[in-house]
Amino acid sequence: MEKIQSKHDLPKIKDAPDVWGGGSMLIPHPKEVMEIIDCIPKGNIMEINALRSQLAEKHNVDICCPMTTGIFIKIVAEAYLEGSINSPYWRVVKKNGELNHKFPGGIDEHRNQLSRDGLSVIKKGKKFYIKDAQTYLYS
Repeated sequence: MEKIQSKHDLPKIKDAPDVWGGGSMLIPHPKEVMEIIDCIPKGNIMEINALRSQLAEKHNVDICCPMTTGIFIKIVAEAYLEGSINSPYWRVVKKNGELNHKFPGGIDEHRNQLSRDGLSVIKKGKKFYIKDAQTYLYS
């Protein structure tokens, strides 16, 4: 929880690298990321890009940094596992409902948490996805 709450000198707006399209870029505060995760209802999911878009819109910038946002989601996940917060990090998925192998416990833990929420997971090739993911998207 300490990593989420501390000042961090964030949020911060910087120039986005050209590789990400240039323009203005938000580096969010971890607490902002957690607050969006807290709004995702049981039985729903949010793609990380939708979460980033919501933050970018809130701060009136072109993009929200994908790297720091991913790091902050992982920090939220770790704080959940420590028992210091109740944020349902597992409801954040990659594009097309793909599960995130970087979450604590990997794909197995991500799948277990989603199953407790009533969502089914399917395997396509080497990756795992929420079955009918578009049905459960929350924005």
